[in-house]
Amino acid sequence: MECSVRGFLRRAALGLGIAAGTLAATAGLAQAYPDKAIDLVVAWSPGGSTDTTARVAAKHLSRELGVPVNVVNKAGGAGVPGVISVVTARPDGYTLLWDVNSDISGHAIKPGLPYKWDDRTFGPMMAEGAMAIIVSAKSDWKALKDMMEAIKADPSALTWAYLGAVSITTLTQAQIIETAGAKVKDTRPVSFDSGSPGITAIAGGHVKLGAFGVGGVLSLTRSGDLKVLAVTGAKRVDALPDVPTTAEAGYPQVDLTQWWSLTGPKGLPADIVARLDEAARKIAESPDFQKDMAATNSVPRYMPASEVRTFATQEMNTLKALSASTEAK
Repeated sequence: MECSVRGFLRRAALGLGIAAGTLAATAGLAQAYPDKAIDLVVAWSPGGSTDTTARVAAKHLSRELGVPVNVVNKAGGAGVPGVISVVTARPDGYTLLWDVNSDISGHAIKPGLPYKWDDRTFGPMMAEGAMAIIVSAKSDWKALKDMMEAIKADPSALTWAYLGAVSITTLTQAQIIETAGAKVKDTRPVSFDSGSPGITAIAGGHVKLGAFGVGGVLSLTRSGDLKVLAVTGAKRVDALPDVPTTAEAGYPQVDLTQWWSLTGPKGLPADIVARLDEAARKIAESPDFQKDMAATNSVPRYMPASEVRTFATQEMNTLKALSASTEAK
């Protein structure tokens, strides 16, 4: 009888152990990230380059992570409200930001923000978009070298599209002017509230120079109203195959681009960052992702999360110097 009781107790204990192990395994599976939909916040309006690239990224992230990734536009306030909605969110990986460098290194030089530029957890970089250096189709400048030589010879004759001291458009042009060997303060910036009227003014010959995202200039380039002298970035743009990069044109110093990465609230756990990093790396290698990004006039650019903060810090220092030169105009 005693043996029987002992056997029963052993079997019961074994059963409880198996059950506990099963429960633990089930709990572990339930906690695996992600196990529900993710909101990918875009701090800008629908239709722009940050929005269109976000939708491509969301499609591929959803496929790779196995959960819906929903793009949520929170536009207005020069990107600040959208960024705030993420940096103040719960750090659980279910509220992420499709971050653009104007909201990272650009915000580092913008005064009066209600958060610090690095009040976020940096995730992987996923894509990059070139800046197109444009002039009127009727301009005498046939190549980037012609423009550079003209700027150096007579900076006071240069009019260019100014969109604020921290705009990538403004800062790219400041970089062009300084690379030409001139000073921004000796040129004639023309202020615009947004890119569209600036591009139109250049097409009409009212302003000599502009630098804008490729997507924003294609229509007037194809209609014959604009001429693109060069694009920034490491490679030529598929939509403008005959246009050289700034490096090919002899000016590798003109190197600013738009780039996009995943970021989250401060304190995002390392295992979640690692999961996003792994997903971004795999996605970047996908021909489908490359094709979808090309349709937005952008290209995949994977950089691991561990390197993005350093990269952004270096860019921030460059932008600070350029912004100072535009404010001294």
